[in-house]
Amino acid sequence: MNVDTVAGEGTEIKGRFKETLGTATADPTLRQDGLADQAFGKARQGLGALQDFVRNQPVAAMAVLSAIGFALFRNKRGR
Repeated sequence: MNVDTVAGEGTEIKGRFKETLGTATADPTLRQDGLADQAFGKARQGLGALQDFVRNQPVAAMAVLSAIGFALFRNKRGR
């Protein structure tokens, strides 16, 4: 676990609280803000998981990056 994973979890919890409060008070702006916080928190947790993967499995990470690069740029060579 790293800082991004922990911060993402905190942001997601804050978003769930805002969403619940917005629903309870019939405040659509607060509810939408809560949903946005949840999405941002999940994205930040994903970034943290990716960082952990690269740190713990550098060879596998390079293999994945190479495969993605090959898939993205294989059609550009012929032009």
